[in-house]
Amino acid sequence: MEKKRIYEIAKDEGLPSSLVLQRLQRAGVPVKTASSTVDVAEALHALNPNRHPKPEGTEPPAPVVEAKPPPKPPKTPPKPKLPPRPAPDQIVPADEPAPAAEAPATPTTDTAPT
Repeated sequence: MEKKRIYEIAKDEGLPSSLVLQRLQRAGVPVKTASSTVDVAEALHALNPNRHPKPEGTEPPAPVVEAKPPPKPPKTPPKPKLPPRPAPDQIVPADEPAPAAEAPATPTTDTAPT
């Protein structure tokens, strides 16, 4: 298995390296740039399958499947906050009436005779 860089294969075939790179990516060869190295026979077969037979012993790479994160639980509205419970010494038994609240003092206005 001879390996070469994509730009060298493109130069030998008289093609632009961007075209060779694009065809290799479509064929499923894991390459990113023109400076990536690939097997020459595999690259030539991807460029022209009629002229270059499929190389022996090469299998197409398995497709990469990304694992999906588990779904998030649905958002529930926050529960309303209840007022704090009174301390045991502040609890008034139901038998006894609650102490009456004092009435607010009425403001008195002093009016001076004029």
